Amino acid sequence: MWSLSSQSLIATLPVDTIPENSIRKVRNCIFSVAYPTPFISRVLLVAVSKEVLEGILDLDVSVKETDDFLQLVSGGKVVLGSIPLAHRYGGHQFGSWAGQLGDGRAHLIGVYTNSMVKDGNYS
Repeated sequence: MWSLSSQSLIATLPVDTIPENSIRKVRNCIFSVAYPTPFISRVLLVAVSKEVLEGILDLDVSVKETDDFLQLVSGGKVVLGSIPLAHRYGGHQFGSWAGQLGDGRAHLIGVYTNSMVKDGNYS
């Protein structure tokens, strides 16, 4: 069973309290809760790393053939227990300071602990 959670981040880091997905300045937080919008068109998996699937995620490479995997990595489905987060971005856009925006440049679908960390076999 593959499970993801965002609870440890939400419990320790400031998260935007406005749940709506709208254009706005996001202040004094690291993340905004942002559920992905599924694609309308057909989604195709074009590349996958066998080393990452097997060596980091503890998954058999055959998982790439399943619709559940495709839906997860494309944002079509959210794993039960996970709260997707958009990382707050601060910087310049179009030549001026844009402030803090929760625009999803980095989107976190959850925190996953692999078997190496669970067993204490990491360096």
